Amino acid sequence: MELPIYQADAFTSDLFKGNPAAVIPCEAFPMTDMMQAIAMENNLSETAFVVPRSEGWYIRWFTPMVEIEFCGHATVAAAHILRTELGAKFPLRLQAPIGPLTVNYDKTGYHLDAPAYALREIEITDAIKSAFPIEIEGGFAARDNIYIVTRDAHTVRDFKPNFRTIAALGDHGVGLTAPGDEDYDFTSRMFFPAIDLDEDPVTGSAHCALGPYWAQRLGKSELTAHQASKRGGHLTLEVSEDRVLLTGKAVTYLRGEISV
Repeated sequence: MELPIYQADAFTSDLFKGNPAAVIPCEAFPMTDMMQAIAMENNLSETAFVVPRSEGWYIRWFTPMVEIEFCGHATVAAAHILRTELGAKFPLRLQAPIGPLTVNYDKTGYHLDAPAYALREIEITDAIKSAFPIEIEGGFAARDNIYIVTRDAHTVRDFKPNFRTIAALGDHGVGLTAPGDEDYDFTSRMFFPAIDLDEDPVTGSAHCALGPYWAQRLGKSELTAHQASKRGGHLTLEVSEDRVLLTGKAVTYLRGEISV
């Protein structure tokens, strides 16, 4: 079986920035074990498989280790590839494990309409203090991830993670966030050592929690966000009661074919 494969950097307009994702359009989903093996071979944080349906597309996402319910940056990458390579029309309607998603496009970028995650406050335990030996203002959880709030963007950018102690905090992701400086309302970093992804360059799905948190804290519904990984990424957010509109750009890196 031969499949086309593309790779795009999402939440950036510059090649080698943002978060890379593989995108594989196919007529029908391969067997799940095969999709997982392909994602492991790609060794990117996410590989998205997209299949046409009567009105839009089905989409599934795989890390090198597991299938996940939702990935924001790989959805933006998929929308970019479907537009530039396959001539897809917008709004793009996607049926995903998390539920229906919509992506629009204009000159400002791709606009992903995603669910806003419910937040719950967490206790700052000794294990959290050990993993994050910095000034901690508080913390919250949303879906599978927990988020640690610190005082300023400088602390987030300069933080030196110990991935072993972070992995011990849970079986998914741990975020670090703070008010932004210069052009951003807030900044963040995301760590996933529990699923063999030490630091994710730009995590769209995390902003479905970060957006509602900072919207409430700052008293504004339109936000600019920076994920301060080595590659870095930029998003704008519009937060409503139950949705977050994530906006970012994407650029194509690779076109090819795989044989499996």
